[in-house]
Amino acid sequence: MKIVSDYEYWLVEKKHFLEKMEKADSLIYDRLMPFVVIVEYLSKKDSFDEDEAYIFSVGFNYLNEKVYEIESYSSNQFSTFEELDENSVTYNFLCELEDFKMDFTDMSEEDEENVQEYIDQVEKLLLSRDIISDSLYQEIIELLNEIIENNGEYLPITEIFKQIGENYKIL
Repeated sequence: MKIVSDYEYWLVEKKHFLEKMEKADSLIYDRLMPFVVIVEYLSKKDSFDEDEAYIFSVGFNYLNEKVYEIESYSSNQFSTFEELDENSVTYNFLCELEDFKMDFTDMSEEDEENVQEYIDQVEKLLLSRDIISDSLYQEIIELLNEIIENNGEYLPITEIFKQIGENYKIL
């Protein structure tokens, strides 16, 4: 399967960085860990059913995108991964907001613009190495809860992959 070959090639390039994040006991790595474990587990199988192929594809693409983003932040906006990791709570929250905007497609254009404004605010805080105030955090959570309440259910991709890992009994 070509996608497994792509993953194996990617892993050769990224294994050291993933190990570095894991050894650092990083909250950023903790967020990615279900994707790492599930994609690795599925890559070892001789064959996939249609659902497993989809899970592998989504997991690998998400992992690839986030590792690229983390490396970019680590070398361009921060001097090292460790410096980014010192801001892991803000970074992880930024990721959650971006995931929400990308995955929750039932929101209005106005809600999408509001979410984007918060994404921009949180990214500015991250880049200035500031923490999110409790009031801003609460404001954002209230908006997300309101959007979900008005438009349907939402389960973050990170939670979906945790559930998948539990179903496979590997997490």
